[in-house]
Amino acid sequence: MVSDDDKGTTIYTDDCYYQHTGEENTNSYQYLGKQLGLSNIQLFVITVLIGKYVVKDREEITDPATFIKYESALKSGEPIKILQILAIEETDDINILNDKLKMFDIWQGYAMAGMKEFCKWYHSNSIDLPSKLEDVMSEALKSLK
Repeated sequence: MVSDDDKGTTIYTDDCYYQHTGEENTNSYQYLGKQLGLSNIQLFVITVLIGKYVVKDREEITDPATFIKYESALKSGEPIKILQILAIEETDDINILNDKLKMFDIWQGYAMAGMKEFCKWYHSNSIDLPSKLEDVMSEALKSLK
C-alpha cells in the first residue's frame, strides 16, 4: 500500500514495525534505526536490499503504518538512486521511473520481507550484524551495476 495525496507520498511498513508512543517495540524501524545510527531512508534501503537479494521475495502489508515520506527521502540523494536502479533491474524497464506508485510498490514489498529478516538478524546473538549488512550491501551493489 502506497498513498499519494496533497501531503505527499507515503510508503508504509506493517504496524508491527512501528513504534507507538509509550511502548518500546524492539522490532520497530524507529528503535532499530536509533540503536544502529541509521535514518529511516537508510534503514528502508537496507531492508529493500535484504528483501530483494537475501529473502528474494516480497511481502504484502496487512496493517499499514508510515515508514518513509518519499518527498523527504528524495533529499537523501544516493539512497533513492539505489532504489531507482533496483526498480529498473526488477522490471527491466527504465520507464518504471515514470510510474512512481508501481516503483514504490516494488520497494515496499521487498522492504517488508527484508524488515522481517533484518529483525531476526538484529536479535540473533550469533550474527555479526555490521558484517552481515556490509556483505548484503556489497552483493546488492554488484548486482545493480
